Amino acid sequence: MNESSLLKLPGELQNNIFFQHCDGLDRLILRNTCHRLRGIIPRPDVHELIEAEASNPMAVKEDLYTCYMCVRLRHRSRFAYNMVEKWKERGGEDASMRFCVDCGLMVQSLRDEKTGRTKIVHKYRVGRYIAIGGRYHVVCIKCKTLGLAGCDPSRPTCWRCWHAFEKRVTGESEREWELRELHRAERRSWPEPCRSLGQPSG
Repeated sequence: MNESSLLKLPGELQNNIFFQHCDGLDRLILRNTCHRLRGIIPRPDVHELIEAEASNPMAVKEDLYTCYMCVRLRHRSRFAYNMVEKWKERGGEDASMRFCVDCGLMVQSLRDEKTGRTKIVHKYRVGRYIAIGGRYHVVCIKCKTLGLAGCDPSRPTCWRCWHAFEKRVTGESEREWELRELHRAERRSWPEPCRSLGQPSG
Protein backbone atom coordinates (compact mmCIF):
# COMPACT_ATOMS: atom_id res chain seq x y z
CA MET A 1 0.00 0.00 0.00
CA ASN A 2 1.60 3.28 -1.07
CA GLU A 3 1.44 6.59 0.74
CA SER A 4 -1.40 8.07 -1.30
CA SER A 5 -3.71 5.08 -0.79
CA LEU A 6 -2.92 5.05 2.95
CA LEU A 7 -3.89 8.69 3.29
CA LYS A 8 -7.14 8.09 1.37
CA LEU A 9 -8.38 5.56 3.91
CA PRO A 10 -11.06 6.66 6.40
CA GLY A 11 -9.73 8.11 9.63
CA GLU A 12 -10.97 5.15 11.69
CA LEU A 13 -8.97 2.70 9.56
CA GLN A 14 -5.89 4.94 9.73
CA ASN A 15 -6.10 5.05 13.53
CA ASN A 16 -6.48 1.29 13.63
CA ILE A 17 -3.34 0.82 11.50
CA PHE A 18 -1.26 3.43 13.31
CA PHE A 19 -2.18 2.58 16.91
CA GLN A 20 -3.09 -1.11 16.82
CA HIS A 21 -0.53 -2.52 14.38
CA CYS A 22 2.42 -0.10 14.74
CA ASP A 23 4.75 0.32 17.70
CA GLY A 24 6.55 3.52 18.71
CA LEU A 25 9.40 3.03 16.24
CA ASP A 26 7.03 2.29 13.34
CA ARG A 27 5.04 5.45 14.06
CA LEU A 28 8.24 7.47 14.33
CA ILE A 29 9.31 6.24 10.87
CA LEU A 30 5.87 6.97 9.41
CA ARG A 31 5.94 10.50 10.84
CA ASN A 32 9.15 11.17 8.91
CA THR A 33 7.77 10.10 5.53
CA CYS A 34 5.67 13.20 4.80
CA HIS A 35 4.16 16.34 6.35
CA ARG A 36 0.60 15.00 6.30
CA LEU A 37 1.48 11.92 8.31
CA ARG A 38 3.48 14.08 10.72
CA GLY A 39 0.30 16.04 11.36
CA ILE A 40 -1.81 12.89 11.80
CA ILE A 41 0.48 10.71 13.93
CA PRO A 42 1.49 12.12 17.34
CA ARG A 43 5.10 11.85 18.44
CA PRO A 44 5.69 8.64 20.47
CA ASP A 45 6.35 9.19 24.16
CA VAL A 46 9.27 7.78 26.14
CA HIS A 47 7.46 4.65 27.30
CA GLU A 48 6.38 3.76 23.77
CA LEU A 49 9.96 4.07 22.51
CA ILE A 50 11.30 2.02 25.42
CA GLU A 51 8.80 -0.71 24.59
CA ALA A 52 9.74 -0.51 20.90
CA GLU A 53 13.51 -0.73 21.55
CA ALA A 54 13.01 -4.09 23.26
CA SER A 55 10.45 -5.60 20.88
CA ASN A 56 11.13 -4.12 17.46
CA PRO A 57 13.64 -6.26 15.46
CA MET A 58 15.01 -3.21 13.66
CA ALA A 59 15.77 -1.42 16.95
CA VAL A 60 17.56 -4.50 18.28
CA LYS A 61 19.51 -5.05 15.06
CA GLU A 62 20.58 -1.39 14.79
CA ASP A 63 21.45 -1.29 18.52
CA LEU A 64 19.12 1.62 19.27
CA TYR A 65 18.31 2.89 22.76
CA THR A 66 15.90 5.51 24.07
CA CYS A 67 16.95 8.81 25.63
CA TYR A 68 14.23 10.08 27.97
CA MET A 69 15.44 13.70 27.72
CA CYS A 70 15.39 14.23 23.95
CA VAL A 71 12.83 11.40 23.43
CA ARG A 72 14.78 9.82 20.58
CA LEU A 73 16.11 6.42 19.65
CA ARG A 74 19.88 6.70 19.34
CA HIS A 75 22.75 4.31 18.70
CA ARG A 76 24.47 2.68 21.65
CA SER A 77 27.65 4.68 20.95
CA ARG A 78 25.77 7.87 21.93
CA PHE A 79 25.37 6.65 25.52
CA ALA A 80 27.77 6.17 28.43
CA TYR A 81 28.48 2.58 29.46
CA ASN A 82 26.44 2.79 32.67
CA MET A 83 23.41 3.99 30.68
CA VAL A 84 23.02 0.78 28.68
CA GLU A 85 24.01 -1.81 31.29
CA LYS A 86 22.46 -3.42 34.37
CA TRP A 87 19.19 -1.73 35.40
CA LYS A 88 19.23 0.63 32.40
CA GLU A 89 19.85 -2.01 29.75
CA ARG A 90 17.31 -2.82 27.06
CA GLY A 91 14.10 -3.75 28.91
CA GLY A 92 15.63 -2.89 32.30
CA GLU A 93 13.66 -1.50 35.22
CA ASP A 94 15.36 1.91 35.04
CA ALA A 95 15.41 2.21 31.23
CA SER A 96 13.07 5.21 31.51
CA MET A 97 15.88 7.11 33.32
CA ARG A 98 18.45 6.61 30.54
CA PHE A 99 19.88 9.70 28.82
CA CYS A 100 22.41 10.15 26.01
CA VAL A 101 25.78 11.89 26.32
CA ASP A 102 24.61 14.98 24.43
CA CYS A 103 21.70 15.52 26.82
CA GLY A 104 23.94 14.81 29.81
CA LEU A 105 26.28 17.63 28.75
CA MET A 106 23.42 20.06 28.18
CA VAL A 107 22.79 22.74 30.81
CA GLN A 108 19.20 22.79 32.08
CA SER A 109 17.38 25.49 34.02
CA LEU A 110 14.77 24.14 36.45
CA ARG A 111 12.39 26.36 38.40
CA ASP A 112 11.56 25.39 41.98
CA GLU A 113 7.81 25.80 42.43
CA LYS A 114 8.10 26.34 46.21
CA THR A 115 10.85 28.96 46.32
CA GLY A 116 10.40 30.36 42.80
CA ARG A 117 14.14 30.18 42.24
CA THR A 118 15.80 28.82 39.12
CA LYS A 119 18.66 26.37 39.48
CA ILE A 120 21.13 25.12 36.90
CA VAL A 121 21.31 21.35 36.52
CA HIS A 122 24.10 19.36 34.84
CA LYS A 123 23.93 15.60 34.44
CA TYR A 124 27.64 15.47 33.62
CA ARG A 125 29.51 18.14 35.56
CA VAL A 126 33.02 19.44 34.83
CA GLY A 127 35.60 16.89 35.98
CA ARG A 128 33.29 13.90 35.49
CA TYR A 129 34.77 10.76 33.91
CA ILE A 130 32.51 8.92 31.45
CA ALA A 131 33.13 5.51 29.86
CA ILE A 132 32.02 5.57 26.20
CA GLY A 133 32.77 2.80 23.72
CA GLY A 134 35.30 1.12 25.99
CA ARG A 135 37.40 4.28 26.50
CA TYR A 136 37.36 6.84 29.29
CA HIS A 137 36.34 10.38 28.45
CA VAL A 138 36.24 13.38 30.76
CA VAL A 139 34.51 16.75 30.92
CA CYS A 140 37.76 18.72 30.99
CA ILE A 141 38.34 21.17 33.86
CA LYS A 142 40.39 23.38 31.52
CA CYS A 143 38.47 23.64 28.24
CA LYS A 144 35.09 22.51 29.71
CA THR A 145 34.47 20.13 26.77
CA LEU A 146 34.18 16.36 26.54
CA GLY A 147 37.24 14.54 25.24
CA LEU A 148 39.43 11.50 25.72
CA ALA A 149 40.86 11.49 29.24
CA GLY A 150 44.52 12.35 29.76
CA CYS A 151 47.02 10.06 31.48
CA ASP A 152 46.94 11.71 34.92
CA PRO A 153 43.93 10.52 37.00
CA SER A 154 44.55 13.28 39.55
CA ARG A 155 43.92 15.93 36.86
CA PRO A 156 40.55 15.45 35.12
CA THR A 157 41.65 16.98 31.84
CA CYS A 158 41.19 15.88 28.25
CA TRP A 159 44.09 14.46 26.29
CA ARG A 160 44.79 17.72 24.46
CA CYS A 161 44.91 19.87 27.61
CA TRP A 162 46.96 17.26 29.48
CA HIS A 163 49.40 17.10 26.55
CA ALA A 164 49.79 20.88 26.51
CA PHE A 165 50.29 21.02 30.30
CA GLU A 166 52.93 18.28 30.30
CA LYS A 167 54.89 19.90 27.48
CA ARG A 168 54.85 23.23 29.30
CA VAL A 169 56.11 21.66 32.56
CA THR A 170 58.86 19.55 30.96
CA GLY A 171 59.84 22.12 28.31
CA GLU A 172 59.91 19.41 25.65
CA SER A 173 59.43 20.00 21.96
CA GLU A 174 56.69 18.22 20.05
CA ARG A 175 59.21 15.72 18.60
CA GLU A 176 60.77 15.00 21.99
CA TRP A 177 57.38 14.39 23.53
CA GLU A 178 56.39 12.01 20.70
CA LEU A 179 59.64 10.03 21.11
CA ARG A 180 59.16 9.74 24.87
CA GLU A 181 55.56 8.55 24.46
CA LEU A 182 56.69 6.03 21.83
CA HIS A 183 59.38 4.72 24.18
CA ARG A 184 56.83 4.51 27.02
CA ALA A 185 54.48 2.47 24.81
CA GLU A 186 57.32 0.13 23.81
CA ARG A 187 58.28 -0.45 27.45
CA ARG A 188 54.70 -1.47 28.27
CA SER A 189 55.04 -4.28 25.71
CA TRP A 190 58.28 -5.67 27.21
CA PRO A 191 58.31 -8.61 29.66
CA GLU A 192 58.02 -7.53 33.30
CA PRO A 193 61.66 -8.33 34.34
CA CYS A 194 63.03 -6.21 31.48
CA ARG A 195 61.15 -3.02 32.32
CA SER A 196 63.36 -2.18 35.28
CA LEU A 197 66.48 -2.60 33.13
CA GLY A 198 65.23 -0.20 30.46
CA GLN A 199 65.85 -2.58 27.55
CA PRO A 200 64.33 -5.83 26.20
CA SER A 201 66.06 -9.16 26.69
CA GLY A 202 68.21 -10.46 23.86
